[in-house]
Amino acid sequence: MKNYKNSSYAANKYSKDIVYNSEVSGSTSITLDDFLKSDPTLTKADFEFWKNWSDEDYRVESKETNNQTKKDVLFTSLDEVVAGFELSIEEQYEEDECESIYLTAVREAMHRFLNDKSISSTTKERFRLHFINGERVLDISERHGVQSSSVCKGLKKSLNKFKGYFFLCVREIMER
Repeated sequence: MKNYKNSSYAANKYSKDIVYNSEVSGSTSITLDDFLKSDPTLTKADFEFWKNWSDEDYRVESKETNNQTKKDVLFTSLDEVVAGFELSIEEQYEEDECESIYLTAVREAMHRFLNDKSISSTTKERFRLHFINGERVLDISERHGVQSSSVCKGLKKSLNKFKGYFFLCVREIMER
């Protein structure tokens, strides 16, 4: 917490009096004697109750303010953070090169996967529906009239087959 010693919470907590801070009237404190004189029916227990309540109220307020302050970010500092992530020309070239290799490998792996005669057309269709179109396994199983567990098993096998093609393609591209 910034400026803890100057906070209302600290002023109230470390004082024997009940301290009230206001932007309009400034800081005001009520001593035990002033409290008891204000109303003859009040007791020391009443003073302790209100002192404890005041301490807790300022503690909660201070905690909320501190939490909000942690969330506040100046836009100028955000620009500085973003500027820190800019890549050098060499790094940008390497990133572009990696992305190009990745996309080429995905295309070639997909071509090999779809042309693999050992993979059934149903498996290829389910792979396309789930991994490319984003359909749910439950929807695919209902459409094909099979258990969702069998669709899951088939998708897992076909994904492993695709991964094999993908890594093979990456290796071949890197060797070129």
